[in-house]
Amino acid sequence: MGWIALRDKHGASYRPQGLEHGGEIGALRDPDSFLPCGTVRLEFLFDPDQGRRNLLRYVARDPWLSSLILCLDPDGTLSLLQGQAERSECTRLQIGERMPGDTIQVTFSWDAPMKTGLVAVDFPDKEETLIAEISNPIPLCNRDVMRIAGTEATAFVQPEVTYLAISDEVEPIGPVATIAPGSVVETPDGPVPIEMVRSGQVVRTADGEEAQVRWVGSQVLPARGRHAPLTVRQPYYGLRYDLVLACDQKIRMKGSKVEYLFGQEQICTAVRHLIDGKAILRGPYRLVQRYYQLVLDRHSIFPVSGAALESLDPARFLKDPRLRSHSVLRDMPAELLPHKGSLEITVLRDYEALTLAC
Repeated sequence: MGWIALRDKHGASYRPQGLEHGGEIGALRDPDSFLPCGTVRLEFLFDPDQGRRNLLRYVARDPWLSSLILCLDPDGTLSLLQGQAERSECTRLQIGERMPGDTIQVTFSWDAPMKTGLVAVDFPDKEETLIAEISNPIPLCNRDVMRIAGTEATAFVQPEVTYLAISDEVEPIGPVATIAPGSVVETPDGPVPIEMVRSGQVVRTADGEEAQVRWVGSQVLPARGRHAPLTVRQPYYGLRYDLVLACDQKIRMKGSKVEYLFGQEQICTAVRHLIDGKAILRGPYRLVQRYYQLVLDRHSIFPVSGAALESLDPARFLKDPRLRSHSVLRDMPAELLPHKGSLEITVLRDYEALTLAC
């Protein structure tokens, strides 16, 4: 089913059938049954001036003792503390020094039948992921899910947390899909919606050449924080149709303005840096959003509905096979992963990209 609970500053939603179908906090099917697999994910903005604090603190004593605490210490130690009846577990990761305002995504997932789990910390701005694997993790029960996602006194979430979401599946970590369904990809046989593209198919790249699709996949993500959808409106950025993208999807820009400001023929930047309320808008607003992405036989810029977008970069997976085994590419045969390097194109930071917003 996927994501079944979401909590942010606007409130909480819970739906045993999955948040794609909407719904608010409601009756549980079986409060005392445990989720054999699951994921808890939260995103927060780093603030070095705060002392030791619990990003999430959940403690309940009815019908038994159950706790889940995510604590961040001033020295950069992130601790996941779990308790269930007489049993307790602690997992720690050292995240080191970070810049104020850095986005940090923390994932705790478990597969109880396989007795495996992990705590992962993603730094989207740095394209870095830290992983600590857990043997025999403690799963949550349905009652825990409802209480953590709700607003009872048993669960406290720091105001700096952008969102907290819970899934009944082991969700991927690391780079994510970023292109909404309905987006049109160019192929030698004509335009094709991205959800209809298949592995082995040939697509056109922005430089007019052809590339083979090594992997095409999709995932449903909480439509919050860095996964929040943005609408890029046509005719801006070469679009023939409106395009919905995740915040971190990179878009290529070129032309006289780019050459004048940066002395380069082309640059890339994340679409979130270009939000201007005219060409790029926030939304559509929903609980979750399905996204797609492609891995090509070489890392490329390819046209999508007229805009030039970056394909999924394989570089991080080549450097860290353990990340690949827990990522969206976990079912992709290793021999299909392209071994060519990343694009040689400058990626603008937020303050640089401001000068290019329409």
